[in-house]
Amino acid sequence: MKVLKNNLFYILMINAFFAVLLFNPNLQWNSWDTYEYINLGKSLASGKGYRQIWHPDEPLGSRLPLGYPFLLSLLMKISANVIFLKCFSFVCYIGNAVLVYYLFLKIFNVPETKVFLLALIFSLNSFTIHSSHVISTETPFLLSLLTSFYFIMEYVNHDRHNNIFIFLLPISMICTWQIRSLGLAIILAVFIYLFIKK
Repeated sequence: MKVLKNNLFYILMINAFFAVLLFNPNLQWNSWDTYEYINLGKSLASGKGYRQIWHPDEPLGSRLPLGYPFLLSLLMKISANVIFLKCFSFVCYIGNAVLVYYLFLKIFNVPETKVFLLALIFSLNSFTIHSSHVISTETPFLLSLLTSFYFIMEYVNHDRHNNIFIFLLPISMICTWQIRSLGLAIILAVFIYLFIKK
C-alpha cells in the first residue's frame, strides 16, 4: 500500500511538472474545433441554447456532441478566461495519469515498478502532454473512458446484486458518448464484455 501511494505521488508530481513546464496559455490558431467548442459553451452559458453563435442567424445545433460544450458552459459560469478553461484539460490529464497507473496495476500481472514506467510512458508522450493544455475533447474523453473501465472492473469484481457500479457505469458511458461520438462504440464493447462475463 505504501509503494502504491508513493508511486501515485511520483506520477502526480512528474506529470504535473512537465504539463506545467510545457503549458501554452494561448489558443491554438489552427484548430477550428477549439473555437467552435468555446462558442457553443458560451451559447449554453448565456442561456441561448445549443446555437452556433458565430453565424449571423445563430442556427440551432452543431455537428459536435453536446457533452464537452456543456462542461465548458459550467466552467464559464465561474470564468470564461482561456487559461482557466485550459486548466480543466490539465486536471483531466492528471486524473488520466492516475487512472492509467491504477488500471495497469489491476490488468497487468507485473511488478509495480514496471507498471509505474508503463504509466509514465503513456502519460508523458508528446500528444498527451500537448492535450493537457488544449481546449478540446481529448483529455476529458479519455478521463470518462478510463473511469468507465474502472467502473466495469469494480462491477465485475463485486456482488452484482448489491453493486453501486451498475448505476455509475451507464452514467460514465453516456458521458463518454456525449463528449465524443466514438464513445458509442465503447458502450457496445462494454455490453459485449459484460455479456461474456455473465
